[in-house]
Amino acid sequence: MTHPEQFDSYKTMITEHGKTTLAPGQFERIAKALADPRRFSLLQRISQAESQCPYQKLCQAFPVTKATISHHIKELVSAGLVQTEKEGQF
Repeated sequence: MTHPEQFDSYKTMITEHGKTTLAPGQFERIAKALADPRRFSLLQRISQAESQCPYQKLCQAFPVTKATISHHIKELVSAGLVQTEKEGQF
């Protein structure tokens, strides 16, 4: 059995007395992340990937700078909607 906090490096959830709830302000972070149309499109693209979605593929798919993609990914991670994994430079 896995515990939600195992995957919650941004502390998006709180478990008390066997009950898991969103951390204070987490709903707002999720709403903010999904309110931006480009971020929503990024999340859709990531969800359509078979297993992982490399950063370079996202950069190729969207006509914005790498820094902009990074910013959007950071917001999605902060909202607890995606997890990142670094491999070497990528």
